[in-house]
This record gives sequence, structure tokens and C-alpha cells, in this order.
Amino acid sequence: MSLLSWGISRVLTGVVVMMWLLAGSVPAAGESYALGYDMIGQAEKVLKQAAANSPKWHNRQDSIERDVYDITYLLEQAWKAAETSNDAAMKDYAQQALTLLQRAVMRGHFDADKIEPVFTLIRQLLPNVSA
Repeated sequence: MSLLSWGISRVLTGVVVMMWLLAGSVPAAGESYALGYDMIGQAEKVLKQAAANSPKWHNRQDSIERDVYDITYLLEQAWKAAETSNDAAMKDYAQQALTLLQRAVMRGHFDADKIEPVFTLIRQLLPNVSA
């Protein structure tokens, strides 16, 4: 292995590790699907924890669970679109996820501070939109 290819390999490994640690950025085309689904899984976990801590959890559990499911589904679809380089679909799904998430926060289903990692993921999908 040449020094150059070794260096490139180390840099790529570092990028993947950083993305894993940040769990908030969209990997470049061709990277493992697993990394993306781990980020979606982390987003779902954050939403579920925030939902369970919501003061409205006992009265609105079905509605809050539906929000978690729908937001996670939309993020997964955005991720799939990003993997296939379908930028328009990715942005559309991410925007739908953002709209639903903002609506759920306004209803008191989630504390905005507790779901910041989800907003961070959406910001990566929609860099020109403030989330």
C-alpha cells in the first residue's frame, strides 16, 4: 500500500468516525447504508425519549407515538432519496419531517431542546432552511 493510499484510507476512516460521532450529517454518496440507518435510529430513539418525558404523554400518547413514527418514516425516506441522489425528493421528505416536528413541538409533544439532534439531522438534509 502506498503512502498516499494509506493516507486517503485514514482520512476516509476519520470522516466516517466523525459522522458516526456527530450522528447529524449526511454521508457522501456510496457510503454505507448502515451509517444512515444508524442516524435515523438515533433520531427515533431521541424522539421516543423526548415523547416519554412529555407532560402530554399520558393524555396524548397515541398522537405522540404517531408523530414519532411519521417523523422517523419521513427521515428514512429522505435518507433513501439522498442515497439515490434524488435531491428533490430528499428535500421534500426532509421538509415534511421538519414541518411535522415543528408542529409537534408547538403542540407540546416534544421539548425542542431535547430533540436538537433531530433538528441537526434535518439541517444537514436542508442546509438552507433554519430548523
